Amino acid sequence: MARVITVTARLVLGCLALGVAAFLPAHLPGGPIPAAFADATFTVTSAGDESDVTPGDGLCAIAPDGPCTLRAAIQEANASPGADAIHFNLPPAGGYIISPASALPAIVDSLVIDATTQPGFSGQPLIELDGRNAGQASGLSVNTSRGSTSAIRGLAIHDFAVFGLAGGGEGNTVIQGNVITSNGGPDQSGKPRGGIYLGDGVTIGGTSPGAANVIAHNRGHGVVHGYFSGGTISGNSIYGNAGQGIFFESRCFAVGPCGTYPDHVPAITSVERVGDNIVVRGLNNPNPGRFSPWNAALEFFANRTIDPSGYGEGEIFLGAREMYDIAFEETFPAPAVGCIVTATGLTAMLADTSSFSRGVMIGRAPGVITVNSAADPAAVELCGGPCAAGGHGCTLREAMDLANATPGTDTIAFDIKGPHTISVRSPFPTVSDPVVIDGTTQPGFSGKPLIELDGSLADRVTGLDLRAGHSVVRGLVINRFFVGIAVGSGDNTIQGNFIGTDPSGTIARGNEYMGVSAAFFGLWGSPVFNNNLIGGATPLDRNLISGNGWGVRAWRGSGVRLLGNFIGTDYSGTKSLANTAAGVWADGVTIGGPGPGEGNLISGNAGAGIAVEGGTNIVGNKIGTTANGKRPLGNGGAGIIDSSGYGGVDARDNIIAYNGTWGINALGGGGNLLRNSIHSNGAEGLVMYSDPDYPTSSVVQSASRNRGELTISGSARSVPEADLEIEVFANEACDPSGFGEGQLPLGSVGATTDSSGDASFNITVDAPAGRFAYVTVTVTTLLGPQGYTSSFSNCLALSR
Repeated sequence: MARVITVTARLVLGCLALGVAAFLPAHLPGGPIPAAFADATFTVTSAGDESDVTPGDGLCAIAPDGPCTLRAAIQEANASPGADAIHFNLPPAGGYIISPASALPAIVDSLVIDATTQPGFSGQPLIELDGRNAGQASGLSVNTSRGSTSAIRGLAIHDFAVFGLAGGGEGNTVIQGNVITSNGGPDQSGKPRGGIYLGDGVTIGGTSPGAANVIAHNRGHGVVHGYFSGGTISGNSIYGNAGQGIFFESRCFAVGPCGTYPDHVPAITSVERVGDNIVVRGLNNPNPGRFSPWNAALEFFANRTIDPSGYGEGEIFLGAREMYDIAFEETFPAPAVGCIVTATGLTAMLADTSSFSRGVMIGRAPGVITVNSAADPAAVELCGGPCAAGGHGCTLREAMDLANATPGTDTIAFDIKGPHTISVRSPFPTVSDPVVIDGTTQPGFSGKPLIELDGSLADRVTGLDLRAGHSVVRGLVINRFFVGIAVGSGDNTIQGNFIGTDPSGTIARGNEYMGVSAAFFGLWGSPVFNNNLIGGATPLDRNLISGNGWGVRAWRGSGVRLLGNFIGTDYSGTKSLANTAAGVWADGVTIGGPGPGEGNLISGNAGAGIAVEGGTNIVGNKIGTTANGKRPLGNGGAGIIDSSGYGGVDARDNIIAYNGTWGINALGGGGNLLRNSIHSNGAEGLVMYSDPDYPTSSVVQSASRNRGELTISGSARSVPEADLEIEVFANEACDPSGFGEGQLPLGSVGATTDSSGDASFNITVDAPAGRFAYVTVTVTTLLGPQGYTSSFSNCLALSR
C-alpha cells in the first residue's frame, strides 16, 4: 500500500527573482506530465531545509507530526525500497523558493521528483530551487544503481555552484520540463560546470508536450557529457550559456573546439529562405567513426545568436527528422524568431546525442564584412541587421560571428575612424568557418599594422583561435592575451602581424604564455592539420613575435612552416624585445628555408633561441645576431637546444652566434648539422649526443696555408664502413675549451671508414682572409636522410 506523506512548502512565484517565465519561449509546449506509478509517494509541504527526524521510518517529517521538506523527502525515498515519488503541495502564502543550505542528498534509488503536481501548475515551473546558499554543490544529483529509474520534472533550478542537475550512476534518468539557469561557474581544477551533467542512461527533454527543458544563461556549459557517457538530449531550448550548448568532457579534437564530439556532429552547408519556409541542406555525419556510420535522426533549431565556439546552441526547436543517407535537405516553416540554424545528431547504435553543429545564417552568402567600430560589446542578435544591430557600428566580434554563421570564406576588412585599439573584454568567437581577417585594409596602412587587439581587460584568454582551417590573419597587433593566436587546424596563414608588442614594434606588450601556439591534440598525421604558414619571404609577410612568454610553440602534427619572422627583437631587428622563455619551442616542423627572405631572425630572447623536441628542420636562420647577421644580439640560453631524447634535428646554413651558452646543444639525440656558421657563443659551439651505436669524432692533424689555398688533414672515427661528410671551418679565435667553433664554413669532403671504423681525410680549399687563423672540422655519419654530426674537433692553428 502506498504511503502518502504531505510536505508543506512556502514559495511565492512573484518572488522568483530570475523570472522563470522569461526563460520559456513561446514554442515550448506545456501541460502536466502524468506521474509514474510509485511504491511510496512523499508529498512535500514545507519550503524549509531541515532533515527528516527519523529517516527510514516511512514518515517524512522534520519533527514528530511536523511538516516534510524536500531534503527530508529525498532521505525517506532513499531509505524506502522500490520506486518512490515526491509530489508537492505548497501553500502559496509563504512562497515557492527552496534554498538548501548545503548539498541535497543524492538520489540513490528509483525516484520521480514531480513538481508538476504542485497545485496551480499550468506548464511553467512553480517550484524553485535556489542554490545561492548551498556552497559547492549541484542542485539535484542522481547516483543510482543499474536497473533503477528516476525522473525530475517541472522545477526551476538556478544559482548552484557546480551543476543545476547532475545525472549519473548506472540507472536510467529522465529530466523533463525544467528551467535550469545561472548554474556553474569558475572551477580552479578546470573541470567543466554548468546546467546539467549527463551520465550514462540519461534522457534530457523530449518532443512530447511538456518534456522540453529550458537550459539557458548558465555560467558554464549548457549540458556536459561526462567522460565516455552516452545520453539523449532532445527538443530542449539551450541558449545563452557561457560555455558550449553541449560539451563533451572527453573530447578535445582539432576539428572543432575542445568539447565538441566530431564523430557525428552534423554539418549544415546552407539554409535558404523559400517563401514562408526555410530549406536546410547538409551532411548528417561528415566525420563518420567506428561507432557512428551516420545519424539515425537529426534535430534542428533556430537561434538569435551564435555560440562563441561557432558550434551553436539550440534556442528554438524546429523539429526532428529521421535520416536515411549522408546528405539531407529538410524543409521547415520559417522561424518567427532567430536567423541562425543549428542541428544535433542522434546515433542509432548508442542513442547518443552529438554536440550542436556550427550555426548557419538563413540566406546569407559569404563576402566582405567591414569592421567600422573599435567597440567590443557583448554579442548581439545577428538577426537584427548586417553586422550593426547593436547601434554601435560593425564590431570585430560581430563580424566574426557573422563569418562563422556563413559557410564559405568571408573577408573581414577594417575602416575604423578614430582610435584603432579594440579592447577585448571576453574571448572572441572561435574561428569555426574559413575567414580572412585583414588588418592591412585599414585606411592609412603603410607597412606597420594599425589595428590593435588588446587583451589586457580579458581574463587570460586567447586572442584569435583558428579552428576552421583555410583562414588568414594579416596585419594586426595582438597583445596582452594569454595566447596571442592559437592554431588548431590546417592550411592557415599568419602574416604581417605584431604579436606581443605595441603598434610601433618597439615596446613589449607581451602575451602572457605565448605569442603563437600551433599544437596538435588529436591523432598524429591528421590530414586536416597540415600546411600552416607563419610568416613569409617578404617584409610585409614577416611577423614580429616578441615580448611574450614563449614566442612560438609549433609541435609535430601542426604542419607549421615558420618563415621570415623576427622573434625576440624589435621591428628593426637590432634591439631585444625578449620573449621571456625560448623564441621557438618546436617539434617536427620547419623553421626557415633556403630561399631569399625565408630565414627567421631569432635573437634577443631570454632563454634559448630554439628549443627542439625533435624532428625539426632549421634552415637559413640568424640565431643570436642582428638582422644583418653581423652584430651581437644573443639569446640568453643556447642558440638551439634539443632535449627530445630521440634527435632528428636537421640544421643547415644558419648563423648561430653570440648566444649565452652553447651554439647548438644536441645532447638530446643528435642530428644532421651542415654548413652552419657557429661562433662567439658563451659555451662550446657544438655539443652533441655521443650515441654508442654511432660514435663519431675527428682530429685535425695538420692545417697549412700556401698561395691562397688551405690544406687540412686528419682522422675521423665512426661505425665500420660508413659514409662520412667531413666539413672544414675557419675561425678567428679558438674556443677556450680547445674544441673550437665553426665561424666560416669552407667546404667538405667525403670519406668512408674501414672495418674498424677509422678514416683519414685530406682536403684543399680556398684560403679565407688572413684574420682566420684557426681551423676545426666536424664529421657527419650519413645514414640516408638522417645524419649524426660530431662535436667540433680540436682547434688547430694554421701553419704557413
